Amino acid sequence: MSVKVNPLLRFDTGVEEVIRKQSEQASLPRKGTLAPNNVATRPMVEDVLFKPSLSEEMNAYFAPLMEDSSILVPAHYHRLLHGLIRKLRAAAEATPEHAALFERAADFLAELEESYGELHDRRQAQIHG
Repeated sequence: MSVKVNPLLRFDTGVEEVIRKQSEQASLPRKGTLAPNNVATRPMVEDVLFKPSLSEEMNAYFAPLMEDSSILVPAHYHRLLHGLIRKLRAAAEATPEHAALFERAADFLAELEESYGELHDRRQAQIHG
C-alpha cells in the first residue's frame, strides 16, 4: 500500500519559518486606535441594554420637585394649581413673544383642573349614590 502525499503539504518547514510567515502577514493597528491597558473603560453594552425606562426618568426628574408632600393634600393642590395658572397667564401678558406657549400651558392646566373636578363629582355621586 502506497501513501500519496499532497505536494502542497510540506513537512520540512520549521516552526520558526511558519511563525515568521504569519507575523509578516499580520499588521499592527494604527497608532492611537487601541485603548491603553491602564485606562479604565466602561463597556458600551451596559449603555445600550440597561437604559432607564420612561417612568424611571420621570421619577428621577420629578422626585426633587415633590419633596414637599403638602401638594398631595387636595386643598393645597388646588391652591397651587390656581396660582400656577395665574402665573402662566401673567407671564403670557409680560412676554408677548412667548404668550402663545404660556397660554397653551395655562389652558391645559385649567382643563386638567376641570376634569379633576368632574372626576371628583362622579366619585362623590357613587359613594353617596
